[in-house]
Amino acid sequence: MRRAVPLFTAQGLEVTPAATDYQTPLQVGPLSGWVPTTERLSRATRALHEWMGYWVYQRLGYFDAGIASGN
Repeated sequence: MRRAVPLFTAQGLEVTPAATDYQTPLQVGPLSGWVPTTERLSRATRALHEWMGYWVYQRLGYFDAGIASGN
């Protein structure tokens, strides 16, 4: 959503953000919150993907009007 809203806004559209992909842990195990698990690694990977995507889009100017539309 963080990347989508500026991209649609740069196209001149009015945006009402509504997140739909809520994810919750399947189970809370006996392990401490600091112990790595495959689920935590997967969540960290998705978070890094989104942060890097936002950074790249920002650096390439995709959030600026005109550039996103190809003009």
